[in-house]
Amino acid sequence: MLDASTVLLIYGIILLVMSTKYLSEPKEVTPLVKEMLSSHFSVLIAGFLALVFGLITMFAFMPAMHSSNMALITTIIGGFLSLVGVFRLWFTDTWCSIVKKYSKSHYLSLIIGIYFLIGLLFIMMGSGIIPIK
Repeated sequence: MLDASTVLLIYGIILLVMSTKYLSEPKEVTPLVKEMLSSHFSVLIAGFLALVFGLITMFAFMPAMHSSNMALITTIIGGFLSLVGVFRLWFTDTWCSIVKKYSKSHYLSLIIGIYFLIGLLFIMMGSGIIPIK
């Protein structure tokens, strides 16, 4: 059964694997970003996937969010993912310009480092190392 701690664990593993890949090979990020932004289909899929996974996560745990803090955290993450997906779909040009701006700067390593820490936090919360009732 997929409960809130398992979803946090899965999201944490995804963030950790993606951020580790880009922290270990930072020169690969800029060509990947340029290639993704050149395809309108890739931009739409990025927004659509964030929206779908966010809505599934949010609505799966919304009824239980009053019973546990883990379900509340998972519902908030789902809502955030949904907002990211809506922003990517409605404001595609703004999102693309933001990504282009930060892909050329040294802040990209900082942002990916924050994703690494968030992924680590999600893994620790999902596996019970950081106890949340």
